[in-house]
Amino acid sequence: MTPTAAFVLLIAGVLAIYRECMRPGGIIPGLLGCILVLSAGYALFRFSPAPLGVALLALAALFFVAEVFSRISWLAGLVGALAFTCGAALLFPAPNRIPLTVAIPVSLGFSGITILLAYGAKR
Repeated sequence: MTPTAAFVLLIAGVLAIYRECMRPGGIIPGLLGCILVLSAGYALFRFSPAPLGVALLALAALFFVAEVFSRISWLAGLVGALAFTCGAALLFPAPNRIPLTVAIPVSLGFSGITILLAYGAKR
């Protein structure tokens, strides 16, 4: 499995788990999300990710969570999207790097969905 496929599996798994958390009771999204995250985690750590990329992805997650509780949610969402895109681009060293043609659309799509769901949760 390539790092690009593992990254896309990770994003799909996180979105499935997020869907399960928003509307609990459906077993399929949570189970599928856990399977996708576990298989992506196994594949991602076989390629030894860069600490800076992992730190930027963790920072993006913190900004997405802060977006729900902040008064200026658009700024937290924007900074989270930027940190997530940079973290995806820097997640692996040069030979296994995720191409920008994959990192940018996947990151912006994930960030957009997360921002919209956080905005819906605030209403």
